[in-house]
Amino acid sequence: MNDDPRHDDAVEPEDEAWRRMVIELGGTEEQARTSAPKDQHDQPVGPRDYTPADEPDNFTPADPPALTSGNPRMVLTWVAAIGSPIGLVLLMLSAPQAPFWVRAGLVVTFLLGLAGLFFAVPTSRTRAEQPPDDSDYGGGARI
Repeated sequence: MNDDPRHDDAVEPEDEAWRRMVIELGGTEEQARTSAPKDQHDQPVGPRDYTPADEPDNFTPADPPALTSGNPRMVLTWVAAIGSPIGLVLLMLSAPQAPFWVRAGLVVTFLLGLAGLFFAVPTSRTRAEQPPDDSDYGGGARI
């Protein structure tokens, strides 16, 4: 048989159990009466029961930039890094007897594209060396 009074909460009413818990944790009798738990059945239970307050929807996202507005050097390095292996595979499938200089040129183009992408990676996380630009949000989302 257990003589610990904390295990008798199952037979006590909810308010009495709350009062005892507040007092055990160092609260006063006044805090125990004023901070009783609210009835949870009056509030929504799940995410589908939630109804947001009616707020005007005045957010309009900015127009995305045109696809051709990228840095030409970066576009060229991406085309070289992705297009060369695709071109090499297509060349090997369609003309396996292609001259050596064509295959070697595609391999060199691929390696130059990878080198261009590698050297385009920023060297630091801060962008202090670059002038401020309104279209650049520091690598984060614009809210």
